[in-house]
Amino acid sequence: MGRHAVSCCLVISLVATNACFPRDANAQTVRGVVLGPGVSKLKTLPQNWTDTEANWFYDVAQGSKLLPYKWFLSLEQPDSGKLFNDPDHIRRIGYIPRSPKQDNPDGLPIGFVRDGKHVGLTCAACHTLQIEFAGFSFACGRSSSLG
Repeated sequence: MGRHAVSCCLVISLVATNACFPRDANAQTVRGVVLGPGVSKLKTLPQNWTDTEANWFYDVAQGSKLLPYKWFLSLEQPDSGKLFNDPDHIRRIGYIPRSPKQDNPDGLPIGFVRDGKHVGLTCAACHTLQIEFAGFSFACGRSSSLG
């Protein structure tokens, strides 16, 4: 089994047994995660990093500069007039949507960042996990460099 699969299995088993002692947070967390339909609370697992450190990991530019930022904000979903960055679409394609806040005024998903006049992806796009179970959303960073 690959490292990614082992990490996911470990997190799922810890969540299922509540062994991580998750802490409650409301939908307007400092991390700004947008909860999906039927989910009433966000729980973050204790990973020896603060919300400030998690937000830095989610938002720090890493030089990927994929396309002009204005284009990304105007990009539409295939076969739809809805914006690509719509939280339901972002969730459907496997990323974690976030609400707008001071450091992220356009509500970019976790791991999508503005880098000057461009948008790019960061490590957090793939190394952050969200599991929804029994009306709760569990958000976990999977970074060995901060924990």
